[in-house]
Amino acid sequence: MILVIDYLSIAVNQEHYLYYDAYRFRHFIGNVFMLQNMGPYSVLGKWFVPFGSGRPLWTLSVEWWLYMLYGALIISLTNKEKISIPKILAFCGIVFMVSDHLITGRGNGLGFVFLLGVLSYYCYDLLSLKAAKLLLPLSCFLYVYYGIMIKEAYTVYSFIIICFMFCSAVKIGGCMEQNTQRNKVFAFISKSTFMLYLIHYSIIDFIAHSEINCSICLKFWFGIVLSLVMASCCYYVFAKKDIISKAAGKCFETMKMKAKK
Repeated sequence: MILVIDYLSIAVNQEHYLYYDAYRFRHFIGNVFMLQNMGPYSVLGKWFVPFGSGRPLWTLSVEWWLYMLYGALIISLTNKEKISIPKILAFCGIVFMVSDHLITGRGNGLGFVFLLGVLSYYCYDLLSLKAAKLLLPLSCFLYVYYGIMIKEAYTVYSFIIICFMFCSAVKIGGCMEQNTQRNKVFAFISKSTFMLYLIHYSIIDFIAHSEINCSICLKFWFGIVLSLVMASCCYYVFAKKDIISKAAGKCFETMKMKAKK
């Protein structure tokens, strides 16, 4: 999707396109294999950066390798698998990839946020409903106060406050009666939020640098609405209806039938 958006950006307004260095095949392949800006001190960033205008793609590679690390540890510990040379090498390779994002690095420790999410999952049952009702407003107040005083959104302390906020909110929500049905429109939009996260920057950047004769504020809101629409359409095509996979499957079956004849 970013490939298409950037192609249109270059075709429509190439003078204002800012990502020519990142809009290359090398970076596209690097993003496919989740290599962008990975390794200690982001050493792989010398060869692979987020593709094109997809600035949020740097987090995607961090999340991917952290999921691999966590999944490998859980499977090995649950199945009580024996330690072997290939497993040690695989573990070291994954740690090498995420080493710059475990405690520090871009985002001030995105890996630490992931670990807090894991901790929240295991601490959920330890938190009582009464404690959660006290903790939720307190953590919300502390987060706002910390943000106003420190003027930093990404710090270890703010992440810990968010962890408490998340735990208490999930606890309260889990104890509520589930008689109400979700609004279908909002449910559909919520399922497309990940795609929205990935493409919103490219769309808003495209609109902001377009020659549309209106204020930058109006361009911003138009970009938000267009991002929501595009993300919802992508979710419908690629996930809900799985149109691409179905079409590829039919094509493959047709080719098999012709080969047999």
